[in-house]
Amino acid sequence: MSFQLLDQQRAFVEACARPHGAVLALGGPGVGKTTALVEAVAQRVEAGAHMDRLVVLTWSRPAAQRLRARIVARLASSQLAPVITTVPGWCLALQRRFGHLDADGQLPHVLTGPEQQMQVRELVVQLGRDLWPESVRAAIATMAFSQELRTGMARARQQGLDPDDLVRLGRRTGREEWVSMGLFFENYLDVLDAQPAWDYAELVHRTRLLLLEAPVSSVLTEEIEGVFCDEFAELDRSQIALLEQVHQVGIPVAATADPQSSVFAFRGADPRAVADFGRRFEVTGLPGPERIDLSTSLRGTAGLQRGIASLIARNPVAGGGSGTRPHEAGAVSGADRAEQIVCRSYETAAAEIAGVAEDLRTARLAGVMWSQQAVICRAGRGQLGTIARGLANQGIPVEVAGSDIALSEQACVVTLMDALAVALGFSRRVPPDPDQLDRLLLSPLTSLDPTALRRVGGALWHEAASGTTSDPMTLVRQFLMRRAGDHLPSPVVPPATAQDVGALVHRPDTSGAAPTDVTTPPTGPTAQTATSALPTDPDLEPVRELAALLGDAAARIMRGEGAYDVLWRLWDGTDWPSRLRGEALSGSASSGQANSDLDAVLALFDVAARHMELTGQKGAETLIAEVSGQEIPGDQARESDPRGRGVQVLTAHRAKGLEWDRVIIMGAAEGSWPGNRRGAGLLSAELLDADDPGLAPAPGAWMQQERRAFVLAASRARKELVITANLGSGDEQAQASRFVRELGGQVLAVPHDTRRPRSLQGLVGELRRVTADQRSTAGLREAAAHQLGQLAVVRDDQQRALVPGADPRSWWGLGGLSGRHGTPSPAGVGEPEGPTRDKAIRLSVTGLQKLIACPRQWFLDVAARGATTGGFAAGVGSVIHLLAEHAVTDHLSEDQLHDALDEAWNDLDVHQQGWRTLIERSRAHEMITRFERWQGGQPTEVLGVEVPVRHTFVIGGQPLELVGSIDRLERDRTSGRIRIIDFKTGSRAPSRTEAASNLQLAAYQLAVMRGACRELTGSTPAMDGALLVFLRLPAGARDPLLLKVVGQPGLDDHPYPAAEQLANTWLVRGDVDIQGPTMVDDALAFAVHCVVEEDYPAVEGPPCSYCDHRADCPIWAREASSR
Repeated sequence: MSFQLLDQQRAFVEACARPHGAVLALGGPGVGKTTALVEAVAQRVEAGAHMDRLVVLTWSRPAAQRLRARIVARLASSQLAPVITTVPGWCLALQRRFGHLDADGQLPHVLTGPEQQMQVRELVVQLGRDLWPESVRAAIATMAFSQELRTGMARARQQGLDPDDLVRLGRRTGREEWVSMGLFFENYLDVLDAQPAWDYAELVHRTRLLLLEAPVSSVLTEEIEGVFCDEFAELDRSQIALLEQVHQVGIPVAATADPQSSVFAFRGADPRAVADFGRRFEVTGLPGPERIDLSTSLRGTAGLQRGIASLIARNPVAGGGSGTRPHEAGAVSGADRAEQIVCRSYETAAAEIAGVAEDLRTARLAGVMWSQQAVICRAGRGQLGTIARGLANQGIPVEVAGSDIALSEQACVVTLMDALAVALGFSRRVPPDPDQLDRLLLSPLTSLDPTALRRVGGALWHEAASGTTSDPMTLVRQFLMRRAGDHLPSPVVPPATAQDVGALVHRPDTSGAAPTDVTTPPTGPTAQTATSALPTDPDLEPVRELAALLGDAAARIMRGEGAYDVLWRLWDGTDWPSRLRGEALSGSASSGQANSDLDAVLALFDVAARHMELTGQKGAETLIAEVSGQEIPGDQARESDPRGRGVQVLTAHRAKGLEWDRVIIMGAAEGSWPGNRRGAGLLSAELLDADDPGLAPAPGAWMQQERRAFVLAASRARKELVITANLGSGDEQAQASRFVRELGGQVLAVPHDTRRPRSLQGLVGELRRVTADQRSTAGLREAAAHQLGQLAVVRDDQQRALVPGADPRSWWGLGGLSGRHGTPSPAGVGEPEGPTRDKAIRLSVTGLQKLIACPRQWFLDVAARGATTGGFAAGVGSVIHLLAEHAVTDHLSEDQLHDALDEAWNDLDVHQQGWRTLIERSRAHEMITRFERWQGGQPTEVLGVEVPVRHTFVIGGQPLELVGSIDRLERDRTSGRIRIIDFKTGSRAPSRTEAASNLQLAAYQLAVMRGACRELTGSTPAMDGALLVFLRLPAGARDPLLLKVVGQPGLDDHPYPAAEQLANTWLVRGDVDIQGPTMVDDALAFAVHCVVEEDYPAVEGPPCSYCDHRADCPIWAREASSR
């Protein structure tokens, strides 16, 4: 059965039937190029040609698989050995048949992308710095340098250049880096020949040489009746030259191309592939090449087609054809004429993902299958995984091709690498990374979920509550480490106290920064109990099993076993492989991810097999380094293609050749798509051209590449296109992508949606809310509880709860209060005893100030570690503080400080939009200038900078250790009094009244007065007060380079602020007892009470305006209910 073809498609099919010809079908997206090519192949077979005598090529393995399926479906019969593959795939087949084999009858191994990356990196290290010109030596150790070196060598081979040619080209153009690259290229080929191995570019190059042999070309002429190539514009020059050679011996070549959506220029795609087709495939004695334009678009609505045509018109392409027009454009409906493409803007990335999830779910409820929807983003690394995880968390079934994500980013590989790294650490008796331990505890290597892990930590904490300063998670880590040590030839640590074990958990702090605040005073029995208690508690069994697995792996490393064998022990040591296999074969919604995980594990063991000769610690270390260094997606030899059950999440490049009913393009903001323009690389690899070497790309070339990618993404939609962007809000709001405007789209801001997501998790949350809401009717609450009960008992075929959040046993708050006066939990864990006074509470100076302002906020931010991390402003502040320190310790001049700031700026997370970043950089330089001017006018002696403070106070019999770091400690040269300097980079300065009661300054003063810095100040120093020095703020408009300073008088002469300065301070709040002798002593007493009694009340005050926990604060909840 043949397809109903348009006239232009039929003309192409007829041209393909002519012997010895070369024909190119040219057209934009959706004009039916691939359909015409499939029909041309089918009609050749129906005319008597055998499928194994036709060669069908395309740009990728997944595309080849799809093309094979379409051809077989069109022929309605199975075919014997159809050659439908990529150009490198066909080259490999030709080499296997005609190539020169080694003594064992084998061809060289074809390197995957990650394998080649590691080969290049290792050779760069071996050859050293002297090979390279001075201008690039500083970069040779970076991943980016290795990647560009790979690109340069591939580009050279694609241009038909040998290493000597590259050296000569470099000398002719005056590019020393090309000369060095040519010398490196020669060494690289020697290393590959010794293995033996080829990369993909070398495989194609060697095949071109092979086809020059007369016997080979003669056989091909007799056996091959035609070569068909889809997406011809994505081939590089070497691959096109291979097809030229095939055609020169009389084999017909038919190709299709769309230069308007060609997106693989970074991979070497020849930009003149279409324009030069006629010249390249002109062969004396054979019919001249034909070109047929396909211009009728068959995909998308009329409005979308017009928008895409508008985008294409802005990207002129040499030989690009006549463009596209909508099919039967005269019949466009009124609805199509009124169609408006919309870009929905969101204020945050999380809101964008939530909005996309809601959009996908709404479309599904309207009848659009999950598999007929796709989410396309510009970049793969980082962005793709974040989007996929975010949508999955919103209850959307997603599918991501495994090869789109680097091996080191695959979740299952991260688990195995974490386990190997921890085992390596145990074998070396060095502290494991706490984050790695935490990930392993919640990984597939155990049966723990967050709720079960909290139960384990709670059990250990309650057993050791009267004798530990550690939080529950630390106790779990300690328990795991001690049990792992039982399986080693000698323990990782001697069987002493948990404090000794804790030294392995927490890396030593060599930075001089203040330690983390500790919330619970150490009390009661030794923590040895914590690691040996509860021997029969079933909750601890998964931790024991993980510890045994890690300990056994560490013992194997110590015995000198290979990394492959140790990795296999970690993989095979649990029921995880059988669970994955069961999920992969189940055909359930999770089977696609299970298949991807198994493919990733196979790829990991392939990498491990390369290091079979390396054993013991060196072998494990090498494997970890290689896997973590693979920053590019894995080779596609084991691709797990999406199984067509969920929403595909993919990059624009991966979307080539695909189409869906609905397409959502995410990240359409300036700076994201189009991305920031890349400058020329250190090696200028992108300028390598045998015809025009060193010629810079045409102006706008980068933007044209970005626009073609956007055209490709937008043209994948059959019925509906949705565009979204995270544009931020307020002063930092970004602009929507220019491509949205060029497409004719309208930007609409989406208001913040406070509703629960329409997902299973959202349903459970709403049912739980109703069940606990006293304002709901009894019948409604009972119905909600009944629904929760039904969800809680649902199990999969392995008896795992499908909705664990519906089980009341996993809910917080049902076990009673966990504080000192709380009730016992339902599990019967005993109430901890009251604290003893033998060990100190440890508190930072900044933590003390925060605790006094609001104990509840301090507990949630510091003790519970719920504070958000510092952003860009915090990073700037850290750099300025560091430079202020080095200005004294290294005697840096102002110019040197400015240079150091510029160098450090590139290491900051410069996430703010362009002009904001420039302003911040300018202000940072102003701070340096103000600092230098202030420092030069100080009539004081600098005693120290970043001076560590550690002093123990005894408050009512309870020791409290106060820790911190003073930015600058000075002595007045006249009076000999000590002054404390605290640098601030914020934009608000306190009043003199506020500074008088500033607890941070006062606490440092008291600590110094009582001997905390006696090595610098003497044992009984007299205080000259403290200064808040604001580097960002000028003292006044007359002299903007004179900084603002606010002082606090000496604490020995002014233990409390003056009476007129007490109003609205914490000293008159009423909950702090004023006992003296200073306001700091009163604050310390209040802090001891809060920590010992585990009483952390909420206090209304200025911190409420920026508190992360205001939504559930009892003060603000009462205020909201009163309204």
